[in-house]
Amino acid sequence: MASMQKIRIPASQIILLENADLPGDATLEITFLDEESFERAESALKSPEHREKLHRMMRKTAQSRVVLRGKQVAAADLEASGGTYTLAQVLELMNGISRQAIEKKRV
Repeated sequence: MASMQKIRIPASQIILLENADLPGDATLEITFLDEESFERAESALKSPEHREKLHRMMRKTAQSRVVLRGKQVAAADLEASGGTYTLAQVLELMNGISRQAIEKKRV
């Protein structure tokens, strides 16, 4: 029997699980710290519109798999190359030209 593993994420980040490729028997347990939040969530889950949106979200498609894989490759590439530039490094690369000056030249 597999052991149960738990993760803790803020409610605002639940959408991040959309393309997590979770097995069909995975469950999500949510703890509410107040009655009002629980009632709002329960009401939203019972609405037909929300249920359909949830079903659409959880359906895996070839496109969602490709998008997820692209994000994973981009993140791995960024990490392998040393991460993002600092503002000072960007300014050095741009030879001191400001964002505003670039915008002015584009117009």
